[in-house]
Amino acid sequence: MKKKTKIVIMLSSIFVIIILVNIFIFHRFYMSDTYIEKSIFNTLNCIQTNNYDDSFYYINSFGEPIESLPLEPYDILTASKTEFKIISVDTDSKNHFAVAEIETSYPDIASIYVDESTFQQDLDSISKKNETISILILLHDNKWYIVENQSLLNALSGGMVSYYSRRETEVYDYIIGQSE
Repeated sequence: MKKKTKIVIMLSSIFVIIILVNIFIFHRFYMSDTYIEKSIFNTLNCIQTNNYDDSFYYINSFGEPIESLPLEPYDILTASKTEFKIISVDTDSKNHFAVAEIETSYPDIASIYVDESTFQQDLDSISKKNETISILILLHDNKWYIVENQSLLNALSGGMVSYYSRRETEVYDYIIGQSE
């Protein structure tokens, strides 16, 4: 073999090795808990600030990626007063999904709510409720998406999701009791 051919083969081999090492390093970073935590933080920050930019990755309850949450003005205010702290992120062995434990602190609106006409209290004066919630994070289109769940929506709504769910159950129980 000619000397020139050997040099080209050797340089090509080195180039391929460098590319493979870079892919491995990038893959390790992309699948790391730190990268997933950053995705979670960015998405929650978009919700809190009501500023849905290109770092918002969220899948609704229908399994569809969405560009923003359809929040009412009071929900936006409540979400802005909600605090999140990521406690842990555990990924599956193939890095297709992760489960994050998040400590939440939100204005406990449900504890003082009577009805819409009597609800006239400043959010800063409402006591906060602390809960640890679990959220599912899915790898979709090479991005980590938060999957909507009741616990997250409950924190963002100041406990109103649980409140309405309990009220709905009470009404159904009453209706069923009346029909028996």
